[in-house]
Amino acid sequence: MQRFTTGGHKTMDISQKEPDRINITKNARALIEKIDDQKFFGLNTPDTNRSELFLFAMSLGIDTVPMHLDNIYQGGLVLDKSIDDQTKGLMTALSIMTALSTAESSTDEMEKLDKATSKEVVYNLADEYANTGFMILEDELTKTKKDEDLIWSYFTELDKQYSALFSNEK
Repeated sequence: MQRFTTGGHKTMDISQKEPDRINITKNARALIEKIDDQKFFGLNTPDTNRSELFLFAMSLGIDTVPMHLDNIYQGGLVLDKSIDDQTKGLMTALSIMTALSTAESSTDEMEKLDKATSKEVVYNLADEYANTGFMILEDELTKTKKDEDLIWSYFTELDKQYSALFSNEK
């Protein structure tokens, strides 16, 4: 818990402060600059807004173990007031999905759902998955020569997931 003085002798607990932005690491910030410079995969501004880029990175990170955020870029990626409803809804859905997948009983499920819908938990979890996704994107940026190669690798991955989903229904 960090405390700091505000003016007089009062202290403010910043760990209790509600999130006001989507956070990214300094490494992710540098990657975004590369994406913009190289117009990588159409994820650059103005072709893709920052909320969409964040969602793309978050979706890449979902099937991983999310990384804890270290070395956070102070400016963040998108201020809360600029985050569109779709992005907020998907961030909340991710948090709820994660909570439900780890619940061990119906009582535990309700407790986890209560926590999962808090703004702090929603933003922190989404930030962690997205920053993990940015690491994956950075790897793709360095090894992929063409955007077409990347799109085909994603189509192949989607095809595998689709096949696995329907082979489990039998």
